[in-house]
Amino acid sequence: MSRTCPPKTFKCKVCNFETRKKDHWERHLQTRKHISVMNSKKHSCEACNFHTNNKFDYTRHLQTTKHKNMVNEPTKRNANANSEDAHLIKELLVKQSAIMEKIVEMEERKEKRNVDLETIVSNMAQNNSITNNVNTTINNNFNLNIFLNEKCKDAMNIEDFINTLELCP
Repeated sequence: MSRTCPPKTFKCKVCNFETRKKDHWERHLQTRKHISVMNSKKHSCEACNFHTNNKFDYTRHLQTTKHKNMVNEPTKRNANANSEDAHLIKELLVKQSAIMEKIVEMEERKEKRNVDLETIVSNMAQNNSITNNVNTTINNNFNLNIFLNEKCKDAMNIEDFINTLELCP
């Protein structure tokens, strides 16, 4: 029995690159993408949007008044936002209670209609009368030209009639 070792893979987790060939790996290490990712800023302050590679610059930044003001400012904003949120919540609760009242009123009307319909159906069941409605429509269509030809054969042509009229001066 011969044992085969799985081929060695080279992985760059930062760039999401994987290969089995060493020369491809070495070429990847020289690429612009890999170098820029590796040289990216390691220390960053999200509150101030400050980025640096040097830890000393980062700790010095943390001691500045700019950083302290930026960190304290969101807490002031949060206090104002909380009072505004409480006001909005109160408004929403008032609107919700009004909507709930309308829904309850609609349900009551629906129940009343159901009761009315049940009484009508029970009354109809007691009457048991059969009503037959038969509607007969007869359309008498005739052609006007045929009528005129049959009944008014001797009639004067309309153009001749107009020519015989005397116009008053």
